Formats: sequence, C-alpha cells, structure tokens
Amino acid sequence: MPQVSADSHVAVPPETARRVADGLGPVRLRLPPHVRPSGPRWRFDPEGEGTCVVLVYPYAVRPAWVRPLTHEVTQWALARQARRWVAAVVAGCLSTARPT
Repeated sequence: MPQVSADSHVAVPPETARRVADGLGPVRLRLPPHVRPSGPRWRFDPEGEGTCVVLVYPYAVRPAWVRPLTHEVTQWALARQARRWVAAVVAGCLSTARPT
C-alpha cells in the first residue's frame, strides 16, 4: 500500500505536540477520485530537546491499472498537503511555546 509522510522537529514535549494536532481536528486531504484513504496516523517521537512530529497517510489506488500512470503526481500532491498539516502543528507548537 503506498503512503506519504511528512515530519518536522518542534521544541516542545510530545504531549504538547499531540494536543496541538488534536486541536486541529481530523486530517482531511483533498483526494483525487482514484485514491482511497486508509486513515492518517500521527506519531510524536521524543527527539533531543523536543519532538519529531510525523504524519503518515497510507492510501490505495483504484482501479489498479491507474496506479502506474498516476503514482508520481499522486505522491507529490498528497505529500504537499501532509507537509501543510505538519506545518500547522509546528506553528501551533511555536505559539504555545512562546513566553507570555
């Protein structure tokens, strides 16, 4: 099953990053008609002085004959959207990490 992923490092604990991601609501990507989503997964891995935020989005392509024709452009489009979701989490984490 193909998948796309995006990741970034934030200088907050994993619990904070998870709260920010949960506050954004469910991940919704604009999907081409040939893509069947399998459900996104967030990971919040402790890393040094912060967290590595990872969004993994597996998907299936139907009908199967379309996959070789559309693989690269589908990967590009979905990865771009996944990077935007991760960037939104990073922005939210930065706003929570600022001193008041």
